[in-house]
Amino acid sequence: MRLDVPADFFLGLHFGSLKVLEGLPLDRIIPYVIVKTKKNGELLKNISQPTFDEESAMIIIEELKGIGAKAILISSPGDLEFLRLINKKI
Repeated sequence: MRLDVPADFFLGLHFGSLKVLEGLPLDRIIPYVIVKTKKNGELLKNISQPTFDEESAMIIIEELKGIGAKAILISSPGDLEFLRLINKKI
């Protein structure tokens, strides 16, 4: 298992659902949640990472909290205002 290396944490790239975290040590995984908004939709069309719309992002963040995720990296490239808004909500 790749998680057997002596690292403090691992960034969970290509995170698209809770299912990908099954059986992994949540205390060492930081899921990377990319949020697609009206402002950055065109920019994110060409990336290979999964994205969440604004509503789905809030749901997945709450679900991650519920299963004991210690941290979540939230990104909305090109839309800093969305990060300001979501920071107030969470």
